[in-house]
Amino acid sequence: MESAACCAAQLELVYGEIFRVLKPGSYFVSYEWVSTAAFDAQNPQHVKIIDEINFGNGLPEMRTYTQAEDAGKSVGFEMVMSLDLATASVVSGTWYERLRMGKYTHAMNQAMVSTVDAIGLAPKGLKDVHHMLVEVAKSLIQGGETGVFTPMHLLLFRKPVAGEKKK
Repeated sequence: MESAACCAAQLELVYGEIFRVLKPGSYFVSYEWVSTAAFDAQNPQHVKIIDEINFGNGLPEMRTYTQAEDAGKSVGFEMVMSLDLATASVVSGTWYERLRMGKYTHAMNQAMVSTVDAIGLAPKGLKDVHHMLVEVAKSLIQGGETGVFTPMHLLLFRKPVAGEKKK
């Protein structure tokens, strides 16, 4: 999976630059869209869901939560916390519920977009873009329902102080 390695390396470049400019003892928080431990790269349904999320959101490649953790650690950060906030609270409900509730709104919007497209008032490509956004919403819902994707993985890193014992 060469592209995943490339994606992780690019994250290391980003995290490395952040590490470089932070003062020792400072904290860095990152909020990542990642595949979860439930993702199985051998499962065609899982791969399709992640590929559609990548395409619809203009992402080059979805990294795993462990790749994001490892990228921070490899540039010198200490891992303080790694937490999927999408599953951290039973109070707030599922993160994708609002997308699911939009099913009827999507249908109404589709009717409006089709109408303005048919009478020539819509910019070229609007109907295609609307369709793509509806499809990616479906993929995001599937990613949430299957548990293979989270848009809310919190990483808290700390830049160590020279000579300090590791915690």
